[in-house]
Amino acid sequence: MTIDSTTTRPAIAAGRYTIDPSGTTVRFAVKEMWGLVTVRGTIGVTGGAIVVADDPAASSVRVALDPASFASGNKRRDKDVTGKNFLDAAAYPEMGFTSTRVAYGRDGWTMTGMLTTHGVTAPVTLRLVEGRATPDGCAFTATAVVDRTAHGVSKAAGFIAREVTVTIDVTARSV
Repeated sequence: MTIDSTTTRPAIAAGRYTIDPSGTTVRFAVKEMWGLVTVRGTIGVTGGAIVVADDPAASSVRVALDPASFASGNKRRDKDVTGKNFLDAAAYPEMGFTSTRVAYGRDGWTMTGMLTTHGVTAPVTLRLVEGRATPDGCAFTATAVVDRTAHGVSKAAGFIAREVTVTIDVTARSV
């Protein structure tokens, strides 16, 4: 069931779910070289939890990400991004998102929360694209546009776009 097509709760059983890192993907796309090239890649998820409430507005998500897992298919770029110039994974070994609000509006279901990257916590809004029950839990897809400079990742301004498009495919198992 696509959850942004209705204001009713998707057909996912209310309850607690544990995010499965092996079945969860965080993909990103960002423009560089003054908008001429799109760089795509992934960041690994290390864990998290989802609470699906009978009232969707009371639902919540917490997810942990590993900045050292940044992968774009270019080893030199990946080393630079995980290093001190950008994510500084050695100094900031964890990234995370914690929801603060779930709401239905003109653009469908959204989840607002706080994203911590590079030691900086700032708000991010995810647009929930799909939510569905699976045999052992649930799955969701969400998208967001993240302003990397609002999260302390400001190197190469002008050369690399501020906005990073993120797509998250989450698989979670019932607890």
